[in-house]
Amino acid sequence: MHRLLFVIAVATSCDPGVSAEFRVNTTGHARDSVTVWAIATSQRLASRYGLLVFRPATDYCELLSATGSDQVRGQSVMLHLCIGRVDSTQIRITLGEAITMEWGPRGDSLRGELRDSLSHLFGSAFDIR
Repeated sequence: MHRLLFVIAVATSCDPGVSAEFRVNTTGHARDSVTVWAIATSQRLASRYGLLVFRPATDYCELLSATGSDQVRGQSVMLHLCIGRVDSTQIRITLGEAITMEWGPRGDSLRGELRDSLSHLFGSAFDIR
């Protein structure tokens, strides 16, 4: 019993990963083109960083899902990019690395390029969460 409690305590104290979430407001007359540009930009960057892009994706990642790997302190970690709809007025772009407490170099660079590219493209319609 004590061993089980120890395992549960250790498992729940571990950080599940690091993530960044960006949102783009899609309201207005250009809603479809905003969505297309956000997906195209994210897909181009994901491919540049060696992620495999899947479309269609899961319910949460209904617009795009891409998966690759990164290195953190010599260990391979999963790098995942996901695009989905928050509601009819916003899309969500999430980048994450699993089972780590810090960004690896590939994930950190991709996060910065996504932030800069989306901010440049969408200006005030872009938000970092």
